[in-house]
Amino acid sequence: MIIRWSYPRRVRSHVSAVGLILLLTVSFSLQDGIVPDEIDNIEEWGPDPLGTSLGLGYGSADDPYGNPYIVPYRERLHNNDESTKETREAPDYSAYQNYITALAYPARLTVRPDHSTVAEESPINFFCKSDGNPLPTVHWRINGKGVPDSRYKIISSSSGLSTLRIDSVQSGDNNTLISCSADNGIANPIHAEATLTVLPIKGVPVGFPRIDGHPSIKAVEQGRTAHVTCRVDGEPRPKVLWLRDNVPVDIRANERYSVATLTNPGALMIQLAREEDQGRYECVARNALGVQHSRAAQLYVKVRRVPPYFSYKLEKSYKVGMGGSINLTCVAVGYPMPRVLWRKSDEPSPLVEVFDSAPVGRNILTLSNVESTENYSCMALSKLGNIEATTTVFVKPLPAAPVNLRITAVSSTSVSLAWDPVAETEDEPLTKHIVKYRLKSSSRVTTTVLPLSIGGEGDQSEYGDSSRWKEHVVAASERVATVEGLDPFTLYEFVVQSHNEIGGGSLTHPREAQTAEDAPAGPPLKVQAKGFLSSGLVVQWMPPDVPNGYITNYLVYYTNEELKTPLDKWKKMDTKSDDRSTTIRDLLSDKRYHVMVKAVNAKGESPPSKIVPVRTTNGLPGQVIGLVSSPLDGTRIQLNWDKPIHTMPITGYTISHNSSEGDKEFKLTSPHEKHIVRDLNPSTTYSFKIAAHSSRGRGEFSDHSIVSTLNGS
Repeated sequence: MIIRWSYPRRVRSHVSAVGLILLLTVSFSLQDGIVPDEIDNIEEWGPDPLGTSLGLGYGSADDPYGNPYIVPYRERLHNNDESTKETREAPDYSAYQNYITALAYPARLTVRPDHSTVAEESPINFFCKSDGNPLPTVHWRINGKGVPDSRYKIISSSSGLSTLRIDSVQSGDNNTLISCSADNGIANPIHAEATLTVLPIKGVPVGFPRIDGHPSIKAVEQGRTAHVTCRVDGEPRPKVLWLRDNVPVDIRANERYSVATLTNPGALMIQLAREEDQGRYECVARNALGVQHSRAAQLYVKVRRVPPYFSYKLEKSYKVGMGGSINLTCVAVGYPMPRVLWRKSDEPSPLVEVFDSAPVGRNILTLSNVESTENYSCMALSKLGNIEATTTVFVKPLPAAPVNLRITAVSSTSVSLAWDPVAETEDEPLTKHIVKYRLKSSSRVTTTVLPLSIGGEGDQSEYGDSSRWKEHVVAASERVATVEGLDPFTLYEFVVQSHNEIGGGSLTHPREAQTAEDAPAGPPLKVQAKGFLSSGLVVQWMPPDVPNGYITNYLVYYTNEELKTPLDKWKKMDTKSDDRSTTIRDLLSDKRYHVMVKAVNAKGESPPSKIVPVRTTNGLPGQVIGLVSSPLDGTRIQLNWDKPIHTMPITGYTISHNSSEGDKEFKLTSPHEKHIVRDLNPSTTYSFKIAAHSSRGRGEFSDHSIVSTLNGS
């Protein structure tokens, strides 16, 4: 008897994919559905609508979830003898359909992406794992949109785990919302979100995870123990996660894997190494402050007698600009490890002796000043055979330099440029323009530099080698650009370079432009004052370090009123631009005055200088300036200061300091501008001030300088 197995029509039309698999794997026994022995000729029984003979039943009315059984699903062939026609109806399969439906359950996320803080230009991985029946598919979104460009890579596995990797995080990625979702058609999709925070490379906080020892390339024989080193540091101590080919290594699920916590924290140990352990390993350090990835390193598991094969895919072709350079990397592995050699494809194969001196496993071919298209072959040879891969290096034209570069407008902090369109081809369209700019050899334009007319050509010799270019990127379709964030009244040089996929073309001839003036950004410096005769003052100062233009004059303000008196109530004296001092006369004798100075240019006034106290007493020293205090140890502090302006010789100084223990004051009888204060208490904060003496008396005290002694231990 021939029996053909199938599902009855009523089951097949409703059963889900999961149900079908369960049907195929479920064990069953023949019960009520045994084919009668008296059926000697199976051909007398016509096929069911599906062309089969038997079907599966499940349970009964009393036991809908009982053991499965076979039911005949057939009808007797029709013939002219109506008395012999027999039909058997198929059983009710609704209970079985309910069972299959009960096996399905909605999607859920067993692993969700974590909020992550990383340093700029670092890689970062986000993980999302789904579960459900049927198994859901994980979808990633960036700021609510699809994954945008090649910096993002998605790796998905059949287990439901999906990895989103960003190879190089940029500052513009800060506060990016990373989300994943899973849906299997049952209930609503489920979502999870995480925020990516990006810190400047030099702005990571103290305690941020740090990789002190990166993994290095390793090769281990199958069955031996592999050690992959990664030394991490941070506060609090970071936790370590290992990735293999961007997928987390589940330490708990594989007893062969373990991570060291004492002697070499973070190191990965793999016992009884297998070929499946091979891959690119990274360690990821994470604490409350952020995440840091190590560099990736390849672990090779050497299997004895492995013919050579290429582990790094060589592209079919590469493009390089005329006269440019390119590195071609070829990596091959095997056991024993093969030697790797490059040759031009039209050259004969090298002799075996040549291979003996070739690098093992990896060979980089450096091509410089490439002028023609050539084919190159990488050969890998071991005792088990040799393999070869070929690539073509195409020489393509780079964009021509933009023409008619011109300066169209300037302001105090920006310069606008324009240029004529650049010729391009359909094969190599432009991708962007880069405006490069730099300062003149000095960091600021001084008051002695004459202004240049807009659009003048630059003299390359006026720029020092240390003057570094900055870049401003412009879209390929644009022909104008405005460079902002410049310093006022400063001379800059500008060039433009067009780029295609091959690289950057020639630079334009440089153009120079000087930004416009702005009000001085800093106040006059080192303002000092002393008494002159019995009713006058001498005031002196230095120009501001950021004049932002030509200083036209200085304003000297003075008053003997309280400091809270509005500035418009102070008296004012105007001086010439080249003056560095002035004399104020006809003041009240032996009175305390306050003095400050402003610088003025065509765009406005500078911020006011610090206020200097002084008495109209002839011969008194001015206020001490430049006081600096530095701790030497737990009991000593070094003081240094500048000699104040004076008429009569300075005979000594008074040093005053206070702390939580009270105030102290002592006098130095020698006119030296430094002193070590001794017998202080460890870990204590002190505030120092100093006044100068002459034969006419003591001048004004300096501003306070606050410092703490070191820890006594």
